[in-house]
Amino acid sequence: MKKRWIKFCLLLMSVVMISWHIDSVEAKEINYADFIGTYQVDKDSQLQYLEITEDAVILYSNEYNPFGAVESKDPYHLLLEAIYNLIVNPHLSSYVDPTDQQDSPEVTIECLPYDDESAKEFTFETDYLTRIEAEPDYFISKSTEKFKIKLNQNHASLLLQLNEDGDLEDTESQITFKRIDVPTE
Repeated sequence: MKKRWIKFCLLLMSVVMISWHIDSVEAKEINYADFIGTYQVDKDSQLQYLEITEDAVILYSNEYNPFGAVESKDPYHLLLEAIYNLIVNPHLSSYVDPTDQQDSPEVTIECLPYDDESAKEFTFETDYLTRIEAEPDYFISKSTEKFKIKLNQNHASLLLQLNEDGDLEDTESQITFKRIDVPTE
């Protein structure tokens, strides 16, 4: 009887300690800085890399052919098509500044700085950095071999989840952006 009583007391103490530990552990708060890094797309896509800096989200590609993206069923063909339409038909965009460079190999879309004012554009729910899209500043008139696209946080485009490995997951397209180390020059 005494042994049972001791076992019961030990079990009760364990349960109390575990429940206290669970109550005392706070959920990890996710913030923008957790997403900063460079990521490589793990599937065949013209979109190859994604870089998140303190003030921008940048997409990288070395082959830009939105028509080929549709034919090859590129998971990001809609995003690539939207960019193409703004490049080929810049007169249809009120954002284009015609005085900007026309032969630059860089497609630039400015990003709002992440501060108290722009923070409301982000919604952090558990481990999600929610919905980032581009508002164009200017676009080149034709695509070249390499380009990058800077995005801001005004409208929906990508939903990226930070996983336990520190990678980003696009669950809608079932694509993982693997965090990679980029050597600094």
